[in-house]
Amino acid sequence: MSIGEERQAFEDNQSSRIAYALAKEEQTGFLLVLYARFVVLTVLLIWAIFTARAEYAVVYAGILFAFAALGVLPLAMHRYGMLSTKWMAGFMTIDVILLTIVLMVPGSMFPSTLTPQFNLQLPGFLYLCLFVVGMAVSYSPTLVLWTGFVAIVCWSIGMVWIANLPDSLSYSFSQLLDPARFTDERRVEITSSRLFVSLSHWYNRMLFLGLVTLVLAIAVWRSRRMLQRQIMAESARANLSRYFSPNMVDRLSTGDTTLEDVDTRNIAVLFVDIVGFTEIAERQGPQQIMKLLREFHGRIAQTIFDHGGTIDKYIGDAVMANFGSPEIGKHDASDALRCAYAIIDEVSQMNAERQEKGLEEIRIGIGIHYGEVVTGNIGDSHHLEYAVLGDTVNLASRLERLTRKLQSQLVVSDEFVTKVKSENDNPEQLLRHLIEDERTKVRGRSQQVSVWKFLPFQT
Repeated sequence: MSIGEERQAFEDNQSSRIAYALAKEEQTGFLLVLYARFVVLTVLLIWAIFTARAEYAVVYAGILFAFAALGVLPLAMHRYGMLSTKWMAGFMTIDVILLTIVLMVPGSMFPSTLTPQFNLQLPGFLYLCLFVVGMAVSYSPTLVLWTGFVAIVCWSIGMVWIANLPDSLSYSFSQLLDPARFTDERRVEITSSRLFVSLSHWYNRMLFLGLVTLVLAIAVWRSRRMLQRQIMAESARANLSRYFSPNMVDRLSTGDTTLEDVDTRNIAVLFVDIVGFTEIAERQGPQQIMKLLREFHGRIAQTIFDHGGTIDKYIGDAVMANFGSPEIGKHDASDALRCAYAIIDEVSQMNAERQEKGLEEIRIGIGIHYGEVVTGNIGDSHHLEYAVLGDTVNLASRLERLTRKLQSQLVVSDEFVTKVKSENDNPEQLLRHLIEDERTKVRGRSQQVSVWKFLPFQT
């Protein structure tokens, strides 16, 4: 598989995760729509009880309870994970049809005579608009558009039917205002009639409902896009935060820095691990070892991040970090040395806490070298890893192993010390805990290497 194909596979996998997250939000939105539906029906029921005449309130209550019963099935389907967008659209279609009928056609159970034409003059259309607006919480622009479309079609069908009833007085405002057709008295008589049907109201209402639907759909679509970007950003931050310091995570997640390009640079590489970890593991159980490693890694990682370092990888009990990647700083070597001092102090504090608990203390070894490396992403489409490669890494690892022989917690290369000196006007203060050792043979090197080792802090 080529690099381009691997990248495409990785992006497809990321897209699948985002689609899954959006689908979950849609399901949550469906549930909110159904719950909001019950809340609205309850509010309308209370409103009817306190505002309508008793005989009307009974009819209203029956209608509202019927609508509530229609919401039981989709709730049950949602509970068992069966409620898809298509099913939800079907239920909403039934709701819109029934709501349109209730709003446009007077019920036979009403005590007084209400004509269909007079119903159109009542504010019932607002409830249909409210129903469409409520679809916005579904987080599905498709569902919003469908519900608005069905509402426009159903209301228009009802309008056409009522406008063509034999006794309907159906006119637009332009027709009514035509002086050649109607006198002022006749115009007033028509508009005040219980049989009057305003075609202009129909056109304007449908235009209004269409525009509201479109705006809501765009708003929901934009919200989904924002959620998608947020999911991608949080996912990126979660991945980056495992390796980089918080300030670097902010830069990487905002796109100011990229890890895609392979680069060659000079950086400081630091290795730290537990001395004699194999023997410790033999004396303790798996649970105790895992607890020790988690505590050790957690403390070391936080210390590295506090000093602007980047964790490259965990290798058993060892931690590999670097200073100068993914961005080169002005004081990378100095930051690495300060970090090494802080790690020694942190482990000392950790041992004091372990001693109080009656646990075995640990010893560490730290090796640091400064030199040229190659940085970039390695791996395949299923697992990408930002890596630092080169002889500098190998030597830093060898220096860490050399701490056993030299009986010191920290061993650094002469190249590293030279870089620290070049970064500071007064490097003696920072280097006061290091002493130059004799040239030493390092495994994997044909020539001896000049090293510096750590002297314990003076109390």
